Amino acid sequence: MARGSQRALTPAQAKARFRTAAHRASLMGWTQDHPWNATLAAFITGLTVGGVRGVGNTFSGLLIALLPTLFPGR
Repeated sequence: MARGSQRALTPAQAKARFRTAAHRASLMGWTQDHPWNATLAAFITGLTVGGVRGVGNTFSGLLIALLPTLFPGR
């Protein structure tokens, strides 16, 4: 398969390509691309966590433990 001649990207093109790839790989990118699936997943997770006391307590403890990681410098 011939892909044509490959040439070096300019720094601006490389940054744009990197930002696009990073956006696609992130949770926010997936959520923006699939809003209905993300809403359904959040709804089911809320029902599961809210309906089972042990799961809710475990999930709450995990979130509290992850807060410094999620919001560094605060």
